[in-house]
Amino acid sequence: MKETEKVSAIYMVLAVVFCVCLVSSNIFVAKVTTFGFTGGLLVFPISYIVGDVATEVYGFRAVRRLIWLGFAMNFFVVAMGALVTMLPGNAELPSSAAIDTIFHIGGGMALIVCCASMLSFVLGSMANAWVMHRMHQIDGERRFSLRAIVSTIAGESVDSLIFFPIAFCMPLISGEMPVEALFKMMALQVSLKTIYEVIALPVTIRVVRYVEGKEASVMVGTTRLAA
Repeated sequence: MKETEKVSAIYMVLAVVFCVCLVSSNIFVAKVTTFGFTGGLLVFPISYIVGDVATEVYGFRAVRRLIWLGFAMNFFVVAMGALVTMLPGNAELPSSAAIDTIFHIGGGMALIVCCASMLSFVLGSMANAWVMHRMHQIDGERRFSLRAIVSTIAGESVDSLIFFPIAFCMPLISGEMPVEALFKMMALQVSLKTIYEVIALPVTIRVVRYVEGKEASVMVGTTRLAA
């Protein structure tokens, strides 16, 4: 019988946290605050932090698996949510109306925003992980904080450069939204998420050290996921 590839329990936990953060952020994005950002901003950067930890400990290939797994889980939730909205619901229940509002994808701008979100997530996360991995190859174990910040800026920049122009293409074409406003939104998202990363750095560093210590105790004969 062929030996199966072994996955550590810690990596599984990181994968679960990564997917939950991604899915929940796409639900919370429906909440637009008066401060100029959405509720998804509180959760989504955590997926980048998890990605940084996984990249530092397991390598780029392992993070790439996380990204595609997160994409698959998000697609599943969005697809099932769209299916649920097609079912007849009780209009008197606020919860039923809320689900219909969040997951309704009837085409047009809703479909464009959904596609923009998924595409920007994959490419932005890949950019974040790749920059983190390349800097790790160059610096070794040194300058983790710099790697985390630079990779976040790279990933969030790619994410914003893809999501906002696609998601707001119709208002831009019609002239309802000036180009300056679009760039301000993009700059605000990148800035806030980078600040989030900087604030969370002490926690990220501790998590990296903890995971590295735990994984270092794995027996030599165990097949590493990143191998």
